[in-house]
Amino acid sequence: MIPSGTSSVLDIGCGEGAVLGGLPTVEKRVGVDMDAELIANAERFVTGCTFLVVDGGALPFADSSFEAVVLSEVLEHVGNGNKVRVVDEALRVLRPGGRLIITSPHRGPLSRLDPLDFKRSTPRAYGLYRKWREGAPKTAPDVGHVPLTVSEIEALLQGRCKVVDLTLSGLLSPVMAWVMVALMFAKRSEALRFRWARIQDAEQSLPAPRFAAHVVRMTAVLSG
Repeated sequence: MIPSGTSSVLDIGCGEGAVLGGLPTVEKRVGVDMDAELIANAERFVTGCTFLVVDGGALPFADSSFEAVVLSEVLEHVGNGNKVRVVDEALRVLRPGGRLIITSPHRGPLSRLDPLDFKRSTPRAYGLYRKWREGAPKTAPDVGHVPLTVSEIEALLQGRCKVVDLTLSGLLSPVMAWVMVALMFAKRSEALRFRWARIQDAEQSLPAPRFAAHVVRMTAVLSG
């Protein structure tokens, strides 16, 4: 989704830096996330990048600083009140003609099968889970893992971009996610979970009909 020859990429909500780690030929790679623990892991495992603990809705970069900006699996986590300002900031630091890349869980008739959204969709079950699980959640209970429709994502762009690529996929994503949750609860090795994550990525590259899709991937070009 990022063309060869791209010289600068910003990954908002970069987590442990997997996206930037897969772009070794890009000269300027910057990742930001509000989770300091994830940023520390990114700095340990991914070289040649700059990682910062930063709010994606208040970026410390000048206008038009990057040729590509990535919002991968981010918008479903920020809460409805923050989606607009995160997208606004992404477009502010993107150069005219640059690419904004968005991936998100897709909301459709089968969205409730997603185990990652149970915090929001089944609060009673989540309450029981919190009694068993030590520590505190990193996001509010009403944020969850909220899927979006294509129309909702396009509305956030407010006509400032032209969508040049749209893929709906992830027919088996809920099943794959349940397996990953099981691996986490069973405390299986991190290496095994990463291998399964790569299988998940491969499955999410396979097109699915809109009614059954659980993943949306969109590339939009910022108007000049």
